[in-house]
Amino acid sequence: MGEELIIISGPSGGGKTAIVEELVRKNSGVFERVVTTTTRKRRKNEDEYIYLSKEEFERLIEEDAFLEHNKFMDNMYGVLKESIETIMEKNKVPILIVDVNGYQKVIKHYESKAIFLIPGTARQQYNQIKQRNKNCNDDEIINRMNISLHELKYINLYDYIVENQVLEEAYKEVEQIIYKGTREKDIYCENELLIEKYKNSLEKFLMECCLA
Repeated sequence: MGEELIIISGPSGGGKTAIVEELVRKNSGVFERVVTTTTRKRRKNEDEYIYLSKEEFERLIEEDAFLEHNKFMDNMYGVLKESIETIMEKNKVPILIVDVNGYQKVIKHYESKAIFLIPGTARQQYNQIKQRNKNCNDDEIINRMNISLHELKYINLYDYIVENQVLEEAYKEVEQIIYKGTREKDIYCENELLIEKYKNSLEKFLMECCLA
């Protein structure tokens, strides 16, 4: 593969975590997920982050411990330099889930292969967020989806764009990209059509929510 990092980005509810978990499960001797830190409260039965208090997070910022950090939905998220270095010392490839702002910071320090995951439709995205975040109310979900429109402005900075209409198919495409640097072009739309399709779906969905 040759890249130091595999980066997965995309809107909330796009299937990033599910795909990365499957990659690591099937290729545990090759990949390891970079566990990011957050000041967000731990959800029930969740063990996805390193959970820190706001004070602990701010102390690490002062110590220059983060490769990147930013704020999302009133919570802080960050990638510790040590987390990536520890994985590389094991001769494994770090896989990092990071937003578009974090991605732009990370690539200043590491070469990477970057994939942006797009939900199949806005309705599918909404359902996925609601299922994953049981305590999220509709206003919070709509806010997350509005952020998705902002994220699309940076999509062309990525090496590959993958539509997650069906999780199993999206996983196969991501795996092929990582190992071969190619994908089955005839399976998916060209990038511009793919982006336009999702953007139209998202804008229509958000407009309907505003009118409801």
